[in-house]
This record gives sequence, C-alpha cells and structure tokens, in this order.
Amino acid sequence: MTPDPTPELVRRVRPAVTAHARRTPLVPSAWLTRKTGFEVWLKCENLQATGSFKLRGALAECSLLPEEARSQGVFTASAGNHGLGLSAAAGRFGMPCT
Repeated sequence: MTPDPTPELVRRVRPAVTAHARRTPLVPSAWLTRKTGFEVWLKCENLQATGSFKLRGALAECSLLPEEARSQGVFTASAGNHGLGLSAAAGRFGMPCT
C-alpha cells in the first residue's frame, strides 16, 4: 500500500497514469450550478476505458511495484470498479491479476 500522497509521490506516478489513463474533460453543469448557487463542473471519469476513476489509483500503485513484485502479480476481492481498474492496470504492466 502506498504512503500518503506527497508532491514527490505524485511526480513519481504521474508518467504511468498519464501514459495509460485517458485525459477526461471537465464539463460545466448548468443545472447543478443553478441548484446550488455555486459554479459546478463535472469530471467525466466515466469516459475511462474501465468506466471509473479507479484506474488511476491502480496505475499509480502498479507503477510503484518493483519488478520482483510485478512478476508475482496482484489480486483483489473486488468485482466492481476497483477490480476493473486493477485488472486493466495490471494488463498494461504485463502483470498477472486475480
């Protein structure tokens, strides 16, 4: 498990995340802006190949694993968004995933 995020950690994982995750748009929500009285923008992470933002964290985590750990693979008990994200990230790094 990665430590709490720091600027240095973000710099280390950014290349892997930007290489493998889609850059998703921010779109204004006129309806939510009217309802809340605040300017609201939506980050469309549903446009990721896996359908959620969970891919980004999985890519970051997999990118930090040493080669020996990568060869052993990763596993998850999730059949949801986290499971999809980890499976996709593992595939991009050539790692087994269960």
